[in-house]
Amino acid sequence: MRRALLTLSTVAVAAALVPPALAHVVVRPAGIESGTTAAVALETPSEREDSSTTRLVLTVPDGVEVVAARAPAGWSATHDAGRATWTGGRIAEGATVDFPVEIAASGPARTVTLDLLQGYDDGAEVSWTPSLVVLPADAAAPNQHLGRALIASAVGVGAVALALVVLRRARRRPPRDA
Repeated sequence: MRRALLTLSTVAVAAALVPPALAHVVVRPAGIESGTTAAVALETPSEREDSSTTRLVLTVPDGVEVVAARAPAGWSATHDAGRATWTGGRIAEGATVDFPVEIAASGPARTVTLDLLQGYDDGAEVSWTPSLVVLPADAAAPNQHLGRALIASAVGVGAVALALVVLRRARRRPPRDA
């Protein structure tokens, strides 16, 4: 049993320490708050041998809008509400470039799927579907009642203390002779 637990623990730690593979486009940060505009980066690798990435097209779903697209050095960017396109640059094999974009999200908290099309200089295209989490708006967060929580905690601690006093007194009383 101990050996199985040790093996399972070792595997879990090793899996947690393995760096993520550069085999897909990653959105950083992975979430934005509903009702706000946030800057995110599309971390884009070029993993095809003997080809360079020369184009990236982002298409966003309903409830998400492209507000601005910034061009990394050597690239140009265009955008409208539903799409951003980067062209003119190159990502060589094994390299990674961050494509900055400002995104606005509205609606309820949810996970949305972005559509990315990565184009290569040999005409090949690869589609990616990274996720973006739309977090609840700050105003939609449930109210926290710190005062009520402190009162409830004090009452609970008092009840436990009273129970301990009663238990201690009950143990000290001598048994009744019948």
